[in-house]
Amino acid sequence: MGKVSISEEDAPSLFPSAPSVSPELRLVLLGLSGSGKSSAGNIILGREEFLSLNHSRTAVTQECEIKAATVAGRQVSVVDTPDWFFSERPLEDVQDQISTCKLLSSPGPHAMLLCVPVDRPVASELQALEAVAHAFGAGAVESHTLVLFTHGDRLGTSEAVEEHIVSRREDLLAVTERCGGRHHLLERGGEAGGASVRELLEKIEDMVRKAGGTFYPWPPSRETKAQGEEEKAVRMRGGKKDELEPGHRDGLSILMDVVLITTADVLPSSDLFPSIVCYSISLKLRLWAETLPRKAGPPRRAPHLAN
Repeated sequence: MGKVSISEEDAPSLFPSAPSVSPELRLVLLGLSGSGKSSAGNIILGREEFLSLNHSRTAVTQECEIKAATVAGRQVSVVDTPDWFFSERPLEDVQDQISTCKLLSSPGPHAMLLCVPVDRPVASELQALEAVAHAFGAGAVESHTLVLFTHGDRLGTSEAVEEHIVSRREDLLAVTERCGGRHHLLERGGEAGGASVRELLEKIEDMVRKAGGTFYPWPPSRETKAQGEEEKAVRMRGGKKDELEPGHRDGLSILMDVVLITTADVLPSSDLFPSIVCYSISLKLRLWAETLPRKAGPPRRAPHLAN
């Protein structure tokens, strides 16, 4: 389903202090399998739009999907995503899903909601936040991510849940601190559920205002960056492209493959990350160089890779 939008002439601005901002509110749900992303999307939209299995840790969402509705007088689009962080999906599939998410929420989301269940230990959410920052830029976490606590109904009233978080769950507090303290306990059903959604939208509006009154612009993809660098190099050479042997340009794709594979296997926060990347790139490039056709002439020294 495509995004639904309304013109500024037909509806008041979502952000009175920033009238140029679109009245549509774009949200992206992130989280591990079983974190309640799809259920949260249904609560926000006020109807069953995403397939959801309550009390299940089994991955239900397999593809990025967008739904939209008018919520509290605002046009809200919600993108539900699969577990990108600790799934057994092939790397290429994860990259495709990330690209789809960026396309569905283009030109960028007003908020990324990291869904975190309050009824089970938080083991990997901090690592997931680092992965989000690595994939989309540090600003994605620092300015436009809010922790959305889910499954609160399993622990009683909202007051009981808040007390549970503050007094017993330092792990949950650590996740919220990584997002600038921004968090919200999402309640379901009845008047309490409606009030909870309205409060969530108000928190998102406040977050966006503090971030400059606009959405978070998705950074260009690696392919776009590579194409831009190539076009820049062509201009610097006077509009002439390199005449390379067939397969010569595969070096760039090989380089990107090893970076993607390495970043998928080693967390960016790891102390070993830089050295492993450099070693992998060096090894991959040496193997690639051996496949190139050799021309007569003095031997050339291999480029030096700094440690």
